[in-house]
Amino acid sequence: TLIFEHPTVGELLAHLAKISGDKDDAPNLLPLVKADQTQPLPLSFAQQRLWFNQTSNRANSYNIIAPFRLKGPLDLAALEQSLTALLVRHEVLRTVFPIVDGTPVQVITAVQPVKLVPIDLQHLGMAEQTAAITGLIEQEVQHVYDLAQGLLLHIVCAKLAPEQHFLLLAINHILIDAGSLAQILVELGQLYTATVTGAPLSLIPLPFQYADYAVWQRRALTPAMLERRVQYWVERLTRAASLFELYHDKPRPARESFRGATIPFQITVAQTQQLQATQKASGATLFNTILAAWAALLYRYGQGEELVVGAPFANHVHEEMTSVIGHWASMLILPLRFQDTPTFLTLIQQVNQATREAISHDVPIDQLVQALPATHKRNNLPHQFLIRYVPGNITLDLRTAGVTVMPLENKATMLRPDLALAVFEEKRADGIHLACEWEYKLDLFDEASICRMIEDFYQLLDALIADPTYAIEQVPLSNLSQFMDRMSS
Repeated sequence: TLIFEHPTVGELLAHLAKISGDKDDAPNLLPLVKADQTQPLPLSFAQQRLWFNQTSNRANSYNIIAPFRLKGPLDLAALEQSLTALLVRHEVLRTVFPIVDGTPVQVITAVQPVKLVPIDLQHLGMAEQTAAITGLIEQEVQHVYDLAQGLLLHIVCAKLAPEQHFLLLAINHILIDAGSLAQILVELGQLYTATVTGAPLSLIPLPFQYADYAVWQRRALTPAMLERRVQYWVERLTRAASLFELYHDKPRPARESFRGATIPFQITVAQTQQLQATQKASGATLFNTILAAWAALLYRYGQGEELVVGAPFANHVHEEMTSVIGHWASMLILPLRFQDTPTFLTLIQQVNQATREAISHDVPIDQLVQALPATHKRNNLPHQFLIRYVPGNITLDLRTAGVTVMPLENKATMLRPDLALAVFEEKRADGIHLACEWEYKLDLFDEASICRMIEDFYQLLDALIADPTYAIEQVPLSNLSQFMDRMSS
């Protein structure tokens, strides 16, 4: 499919512009150049939205958290050296956002060596240590940074036993997205291993930094182009805003807390193999196939004929930017129609077509949100339902340096969408394993309801992959009637 034939969105847009003859719709044709750091540097559109959200409502935090338990002889000095090297390599990690002449700008600060002072928890029992770790995670999730000064990241280390540690990376969302966090973990593992073992380091030099992209984006996306694309989506989403409502356990509050929770589950190897067979038969990707199945479940749990699913992905634009850390997340906006009682196969085909349309009308999601009328925003469009697919199980790997790393579950989540599904692909000897995380807003849903929805998701998957021509409306779901009865009462 297009999205895998052209690995950056810049290439996708150039390809679509080439076959359509519309050069105005290929912003990546502008070359990347180094930004003049003696001048005030603008924020990217994504950074601008996050800056506004955080400065206008300081009660909400926007932090990305990565907690780990480490077992083995941790070399603290080597870890400090490796973290410092990351700050040297990626300027965005030491960027702050002061206001100059009434406008927020990027300022890249000098490198300050990282110094870790481990919290000593060795005197606590296992249960007390677990409680202390949970408290540290929640503290960093809720932390509100001053965006104008200081590092917008925290590194927390605690000693649990002579060769057991807790390590947490907390980074403000204005600096990075989830994809960049994965890049940080990969590079941190490589840097630490090279420092401890003396092995050669294979990190490629970075010709550009994220600030260079922010300047490029402001030049490339002209006001006329932005207006045209924004208007397309405002008109396209107007119908969807009035045609679908997902049932909630609780009414949407006037002021949301954005507190979320996560429930992990697995798609079995057998189900995955059947999904792959369906994928090949429909000419889709595995991601689009899972997206169609999830959208089908949402449709069954709501009222209406059209819903919008958002699919975040990394918009690196240029190949030279693929290893650069920053806030790259863009959004595929996928309106899906259910008026004609689609089958699983026809819905997958609709997802494929919606993906192509979303790519050809790519727009910074921040600009679109600003332009949407109040009715759309009340329904949380286009962020109501998000799904992301992570190919490969990327985590901090220190095994070569003698340290085993175990990622810890982060239950304290700040969540923008009403519901989100994260799918993590891991290739093993017996096939592809899909680990999933279902995220939901605590303001809207009870845990028991989400667990029942997951049970019905399994049931829906089994039915649809057994017969992809099965009408989605007709698939029996064990928990749906109970859920609907409770909603009506």
